[in-house]
Amino acid sequence: MSTQEPSIQEKLARLDSISRSIASFVRQGGNLDSTDSFPLGLELIYAADDIAREFGYRILRKPQGRTEAGYSVPLRGRNEAAVESAKD
Repeated sequence: MSTQEPSIQEKLARLDSISRSIASFVRQGGNLDSTDSFPLGLELIYAADDIAREFGYRILRKPQGRTEAGYSVPLRGRNEAAVESAKD
């Protein structure tokens, strides 16, 4: 059993669907800063990432390098003092 990658049309339909869900949430008085909106925001990010991949980009990336509090902390591009303190 193989899973087939969704077509660009399916990915765009998914993005449109989540956009409509977010608009409906707001029309019904939902607060985008509330925890109730988290699943909608997460789905929006995943849908946007799927479309970005069609163009050779990724919004979501696997963490690389050292992590602090679960977030990726790239050492490249930081000043030397910040790099040294991150090593401690």
